[in-house]
Amino acid sequence: MNLELTMQDIEAVAEHFKHRPQDMFLIDFARQHIARRRYLEAKDRLKISDDHDSIWDDAISHNLGGLDTFGAVARTNRLIRPLYAIDRVFANARHLKALCVGPRTEMELLSLVGQGFQPGNIKGLDLFSYSPWIEVGNMHNMPFADNSFDVVIAGWVLTYSSDPERACREFLRVAGDRGIIAIGATALSAADQAVEPTGRSKIHYPRTDDLLKIFGDAVRNVYVRHESESPDEEGRTIVIFDVRK
Repeated sequence: MNLELTMQDIEAVAEHFKHRPQDMFLIDFARQHIARRRYLEAKDRLKISDDHDSIWDDAISHNLGGLDTFGAVARTNRLIRPLYAIDRVFANARHLKALCVGPRTEMELLSLVGQGFQPGNIKGLDLFSYSPWIEVGNMHNMPFADNSFDVVIAGWVLTYSSDPERACREFLRVAGDRGIIAIGATALSAADQAVEPTGRSKIHYPRTDDLLKIFGDAVRNVYVRHESESPDEEGRTIVIFDVRK
């Protein structure tokens, strides 16, 4: 099958983006390019939190290293794309308030814009930030009022916490009634966990039941649950659910 694009195709797409620039953020390369350009323009304004409560010693240094490579381009999609399949999000994204916990860069926030969320309704929170869009703070002591958000996204952050259950309680606190929480994590095999740094345990590399157990009776509907087929294999753990408060 010939899928070659014509110049007419390219010109039509370019014209579309002039009128709907937010659709550009649905393309991984475009989102990375724009976010990296914005980072390079602002990196001299980098601020780092002095609140290290319940954070592993290597959390900040490891993630600052990630700024240099600007990696994990597609990983966020594994939470945001299935999130958008939920009717309530699909039909109302532009009205929903969303929090991204530990986004590192603006790429995750831009991905939400691509899915129809309004920039003014999106906040990021991380231990460091170069962007006014991402507040500097600690996920164990979030500077937001109870019930502030309709959507809370926490992708691959629990491994940096010495108290993941406390972090999850904060996710629940800032989510409103029927708020949707999306969590992504990496599950390791028992052998790999055995060589991890001292103190990190099963809950730092959870499976879906481990995560849902933390939230207990607050879980209303589970929309997505995904994990590796075998507990002896490394894989991604993803749960998306709404809460009862």
